Amino acid sequence: MSSRQRLLDDAETGTSSSTRPMGSRLDLPGQPKKVSPTITAFPLPTIALACLLPFYPSLDYTLTRQQRRATNPNPSHELPTFFTALFDAAYLPASVPQRSSPYLSPALAPTELLKAALPKDVVMHTCEWDMLCPEGRAFAERLEGECGKKVGSWMVKGVPHGWDKAARPWAMPERAKEVYGQACAELRPVLGE
Repeated sequence: MSSRQRLLDDAETGTSSSTRPMGSRLDLPGQPKKVSPTITAFPLPTIALACLLPFYPSLDYTLTRQQRRATNPNPSHELPTFFTALFDAAYLPASVPQRSSPYLSPALAPTELLKAALPKDVVMHTCEWDMLCPEGRAFAERLEGECGKKVGSWMVKGVPHGWDKAARPWAMPERAKEVYGQACAELRPVLGE
């Protein structure tokens, strides 16, 4: 029996022929009731994160691009406006109303939420000539000070945002290999190696 036929049979009978337990059901519109496929919502497992390993993260979407640009100590190395406008439109369009949400702007999240939600270990990498560097460094300090997290915070000197990304992925910059190796070394004790 095909998986499509099995799904249709399950929808018709209200049972599940799979080995997983049947969760809540949702009939899809546009299908006759008798053969309406069913979407089954299975409970998600609870997972515990061992560590966060962000590289030059964006942590406060309430800041404007102009405010961020003003923090860069070497503006001649920042990303061109074309790229930042593209990233802004792709990652978080102007139509998103609540930029202060802790899911979008973790730097603005209440301390108690950060304590509860984030793992004990955080290894953060920022770039010296990146407009995101100040918010990354401030967040690392907050996680360590207010939240009691174990934070390894590394600022890669003399590089802009995206410094470790090559137009040809098979030609990774040598310095990127070093920093990635350092990140892996930071993860080893967290993962019990």
